[in-house]
Amino acid sequence: MNVKLERETGEIIQVFLDSRGVLHRILFDTPDDTRVIRYIDPYGDTVFNRLQIADLLADWADLGSTDRSLEEVELLDAVAAMVRECAAEPGRYLRFVGD
Repeated sequence: MNVKLERETGEIIQVFLDSRGVLHRILFDTPDDTRVIRYIDPYGDTVFNRLQIADLLADWADLGSTDRSLEEVELLDAVAAMVRECAAEPGRYLRFVGD
């Protein structure tokens, strides 16, 4: 699974490549009571807009509240930075790209 920060024109601003599948393991080993993470499709694309980012950021903070490996913490931090950047400016979208 990869994550892309995009402009509304489709231009890619930033990409996070998860070639080891760590993000997939983290996201799909979470409880079903998350606000929006539960809607991320592991096999398709899921796009979040600025209005949904606050809920995604809250979910993301919850993911980091458990014991994590250094690799997982670094991954969560990298994606959290992309989530915050998405919220910072109108016309930006965060796309989770499934397999």
